[in-house]
Amino acid sequence: MEVAKFPFICPQTRQPLREATSEELAALRKMPEHSSLEAAWIRVDSCIAYPIQNGIPQLIPSSAIPLAQVAFPTLLSTP
Repeated sequence: MEVAKFPFICPQTRQPLREATSEELAALRKMPEHSSLEAAWIRVDSCIAYPIQNGIPQLIPSSAIPLAQVAFPTLLSTP
């Protein structure tokens, strides 16, 4: 069985989500409210991140982290 490249989609836009890189997680963790962020899924347009808590993706619009507030240049481009 083939594994999907993007296993999750954004609940708001239906765009695929990709796993955050270690550099992106480090940038997100610089924000006090996300300092203990375990991991995250990032929308392919790099506008929103969804946190992972206790191994569970929080794909709820109210849990979304707007990435415009994150100072990390590579968040503006997708791999």
